[in-house]
Amino acid sequence: MVMGLVGNVFGVPICYIHEAYKALVYLPYINTSGQAESKTFSANLPELGRSRNQVIQVQSERQGHHRPRSWQKVEIILKNLLWVDLVRFDAQAFSAPKNGVKGSPRDLNDGRKVLWLHLHDSDQAHIAVAIETTGHTPEHLNAAATELREKLGRIF
Repeated sequence: MVMGLVGNVFGVPICYIHEAYKALVYLPYINTSGQAESKTFSANLPELGRSRNQVIQVQSERQGHHRPRSWQKVEIILKNLLWVDLVRFDAQAFSAPKNGVKGSPRDLNDGRKVLWLHLHDSDQAHIAVAIETTGHTPEHLNAAATELREKLGRIF
């Protein structure tokens, strides 16, 4: 809890390994100033013109996975992040930490960065997706990963 307060003061996200989930849990920003202030950890990532209802392109039945309970909340988060261009199933994303985010080692053909997300409830209910971002630099990738981790920390 003390580290969460320190993170709030310095504006950095705080995470820890939860003993029950054995995965990183990111603490959300808590406004302690008493003023109406919104804290965001994102950089100015470019936005693309893709319709937000076309961002999620995950077909669970054909890909051999089952969506965990958290998928509906995560899907809403991903649709609302304007730097998310496309979300698709990617078996390589299972290498990301359970209920965590990891940068893909490969960029898209146009140089945009990709994040991997692995949601895991059980061996029968898990999903791995690639999140294509609008960012082109390592700083964009770090900012996107930080913002997504902070938002996921609110639901885990």
